[in-house]
Amino acid sequence: MLTAEHIDARKRQGKLLLAPLSGGARQECLSLAEQLLVTWGGSIGDSREELEALVLQLGTTGQEKLWIKGLSKLLEDAASFSSEEEGQAVELRRAVFWEAARNRRELEAGQAFERERVLAAVAAAHDTTPSALDERLYADLPGAQRLVTVPAWTPLGLLERYEFAKIQAVLLRAERLMVTFRIGDVEVVRRLFRSLRFRQLLFQLEREDGGRYRLTVDGPISLFEGCTRYGLQLALVLPLILELPEPQLSAELRWGKRRERLLFELKGPPVGLPVGADAPAVRTCSDEVTQLVEELSQLCPDWSVEFGTELLELTGVGLIVPDLRITLPTGECVHVELLGYWSRDAVWRRIELVEAGLVEPLLFIVSSRLRVSEAVLSEDATAALYVYKGKISARAVRERLLVLSQRLGFPKRGGAKVPAAKKSAVKKPAAKPAAKEPAANKSASKKSRAKPSAAKKSRARELIGTSSDAERSGQAALPGLVPSGPARRTT
Repeated sequence: MLTAEHIDARKRQGKLLLAPLSGGARQECLSLAEQLLVTWGGSIGDSREELEALVLQLGTTGQEKLWIKGLSKLLEDAASFSSEEEGQAVELRRAVFWEAARNRRELEAGQAFERERVLAAVAAAHDTTPSALDERLYADLPGAQRLVTVPAWTPLGLLERYEFAKIQAVLLRAERLMVTFRIGDVEVVRRLFRSLRFRQLLFQLEREDGGRYRLTVDGPISLFEGCTRYGLQLALVLPLILELPEPQLSAELRWGKRRERLLFELKGPPVGLPVGADAPAVRTCSDEVTQLVEELSQLCPDWSVEFGTELLELTGVGLIVPDLRITLPTGECVHVELLGYWSRDAVWRRIELVEAGLVEPLLFIVSSRLRVSEAVLSEDATAALYVYKGKISARAVRERLLVLSQRLGFPKRGGAKVPAAKKSAVKKPAAKPAAKEPAANKSASKKSRAKPSAAKKSRARELIGTSSDAERSGQAALPGLVPSGPARRTT
């Protein structure tokens, strides 16, 4: 993947602009792409150092050198190198150094050290020639790696990949990414959202006027100052973002050494997006979700556990993209969404949707790192929270789904029994036997265990009631909460 050093970008009026490749500049870059492909194709079997020396001879101006640097980086990422002697190089160096040390000890006064003599002795012991031994001594270093394969790209294909990779390089420094689009093929939208979750990217989806939707994705700078690992995940989902109908992309950046705030915009159809067999492989399901599907299917064989296929929309409030759709033996469906541990605000946004009137049964799975209590949702809500610590328990998910189905009045029909009244899953430690008190202290102890007065009881009830009410209300009165009608399912 390209970085900022591989692209030609300019600042203008608070925006970052990528230098377009059009007209004569595009023809020059296309010619350089053709020369690079010929050079790489003719260097199969050569070392990396030899190849780099040939590439440095291409181009004359600073602009051409910049294009060559970016195009070569793409070829290098797609090519394969190998070192035939990686395991033997260390042994050969050790043998040469030992022989050189022994040879120096045996030198007489005034006698010069002979490197060729050392190489000849070690080469004879390893059944090779001194010149071959000299080449194999450092065969495990990157510069000695041999070029094995080169991607079968056309000059135009390489140029289009370069134009697309420049956008990815910009997104590495994104603080926030906003995309507006229309929902055409719902499967494309589902794949995008599953990929965002797989890469643990934070996002929010909202409806706009004119049948368009706004997708907001937080970037690396908003979470980890100066970290591009999160930004790499953001750049890797760009192919799926640009597959959306009529995408319009804008990104808030922190650019350069001074981390200047800039805006990057991309409107219109994508340019240079690889398609078909050349399209990059994008994973759309995390190992965590896949494992939960397998464990639930084994634990509840009479349940139908599938990956989410619907978008749940509450008109005027927002949308939810469930990870799983579970069909109980009664025929009723319950949706499951894994919220992970990145954003506490994402949990409160889901609670807003439920409190605003979302009627679809939902179970939200949240990490205990977000410091959210399962009690924030009332007992008569159409959704429930499962807060896990460490690893998601399929049995705990099953129990909460059954409790939720019983609360919503789903008919009982076979399957696992609905658990009894909810009890704390944490066993209380056994009470320690009280130490015997000396006879002299018994009277004082009885006085200390005297019942509190009526005034103290009243004050305690007041404090407990105030605390419980505040905790029970949770985010029920969050600002911006708009009551609305029943949820609408988008398929």
